Amino acid sequence: MMKELFEKLDFIKIQEKIKQYTTTTLGKERIDSISFLKSLEKINYEIDLTCEMKSILEFDEYFPIDGIKDIRESLARISIANTFLQPKDFLSVLSILKTGRNIKNYLLNRKEKYPLLSDLSSDLFFEKLLERNIEQVVDENENIKDSASRALNNIRQRMKYLSEQLSNQLERILKKYAEKNYIQDELITQRDGRLVIPIKVEHKRHIPGFIHSASASGLTVFIEPAETLELNNEIRSLEFEEKREIERILRELTDY
Repeated sequence: MMKELFEKLDFIKIQEKIKQYTTTTLGKERIDSISFLKSLEKINYEIDLTCEMKSILEFDEYFPIDGIKDIRESLARISIANTFLQPKDFLSVLSILKTGRNIKNYLLNRKEKYPLLSDLSSDLFFEKLLERNIEQVVDENENIKDSASRALNNIRQRMKYLSEQLSNQLERILKKYAEKNYIQDELITQRDGRLVIPIKVEHKRHIPGFIHSASASGLTVFIEPAETLELNNEIRSLEFEEKREIERILRELTDY
């Protein structure tokens, strides 16, 4: 019966029109759930709220509503044992924390002008320490910062040092075999996460090392020289350490 009444009054069309001006999924869902108000007091209150918001939009500084994200799925996911948020999730949490804080401060500074909206914002949650912790861990591109932990920084510094050593060593090896015309292309490449050199297939037995793969044409094999095996192994080991440390950091931040 209520649905028929909505249709006769074009209430659904009004809802759809309002949704065109919403900026969030949460807002659209809220509009879908609204119904008629039966209390005159409540009606007058909602009108007064609308008037305050209209004044802000027409005459005041920009209202800092941008940045509201729907984090319900992320929060539901971490209710499962042994799960933790990913960097993308934390950026959404950070965004909504900052937006809540900005809105609350905006209205608090204008409490006399917009008392109803100011009171409405009093329950907005923000946590500066959590904001700071997220910013220390995750950058704007969803990468984990070196500053996330001392251990992670040390691992990455060691990886960088060994990677430079490995590249230099491979350059020397590449140059040596290029002089013998064993090289297909003077280019260090990567196979299975390890740095290798491209060798002409007819010379593969002349190069001590591990063959990782061959080109589609079959004319080139990609060999990890025996001289660099130990360095490659150490770098791979550090990559696993980095992964474990990142997971530990994300778990700790999730449990905050």
